Amino acid sequence: MGGPADIRIREMTPPDAQEVALLSGELGYPVPLDVMRQRLEYLMGQPDHAIFVASYLDGVKGWISVAITHHLCVESRAEITALV
Repeated sequence: MGGPADIRIREMTPPDAQEVALLSGELGYPVPLDVMRQRLEYLMGQPDHAIFVASYLDGVKGWISVAITHHLCVESRAEITALV
């Protein structure tokens, strides 16, 4: 049986799309696999965006999407755009 040390945080990759789509659907945000894959691949190419997964033993258990936002009245900052 695994423990906390077995949790791995890494950048999301296209093969993660299926598990990421399933997790999104469990929270009430269903996304077809082909659409999730397209979105993932697009965001991977954006320099102001990062997406990570938390994997544990047999697969992806969570994910996070973070974007740098720019504002006129405050400094630029990273904002969590999705957390599953």
